[in-house]
Amino acid sequence: MFVNTVGNNKLKGNFCRNLTTEMDILNKQELNDLKERMLSYADDEITDILKRRNHYMPSAVKLAVAEAISRGIINNEDDLLAEDYRIKPHRFHLFPPIPKPDAKHKLIISLSRIILLVGLIPTVYGMFKFAGGEKSEAFLLMFSGGLWIASSVFFMRTQRRFFLFVIFIMIIVSLVFVVYNFLNHHGLKFMDYFVTAVVYILLTYCLIYIWKLISA
Repeated sequence: MFVNTVGNNKLKGNFCRNLTTEMDILNKQELNDLKERMLSYADDEITDILKRRNHYMPSAVKLAVAEAISRGIINNEDDLLAEDYRIKPHRFHLFPPIPKPDAKHKLIISLSRIILLVGLIPTVYGMFKFAGGEKSEAFLLMFSGGLWIASSVFFMRTQRRFFLFVIFIMIIVSLVFVVYNFLNHHGLKFMDYFVTAVVYILLTYCLIYIWKLISA
């Protein structure tokens, strides 16, 4: 796309003035880093920022618009009103899709860490059981916790579905164990049931979300 040089220079001058006033909240180093990052982006990445500009800081959007104009991706800011760049209304997603591979990978790792940390619960509980003399149940709990943690670590390294399947089976087995203990213990309070339910709902959500992300 060809752009009139004189008109383009005027637009760039206007954007520089706007950027100066709107980026006062950023220090000089942060602003330079943001500019350098924007210069390193390919045209399709700049275009993606423009299309999804409601997900970015105003300062980053301004830089993206200025960079897009300088490259001739768009003629001026009014081009953002075109259908291709129109902001689509936000829709609720229980499992939001993550288009960027790097962001997707980071989210998968974060969710996997949550699952890994939950594996510490049976491990620590098993240690308490062992200290109380209940060795058989203690070894079972510590073995389950170790297998849980190992499966989480191997999944984070390989992202193979097999390890998710192992964790899913362990969630079912542990749920049966928890329900059995609840039925045999009297005097439990509402918070005991509530916290347990939240943990299992969170685990199930993380597991399903990870499965969807690696399947996308």
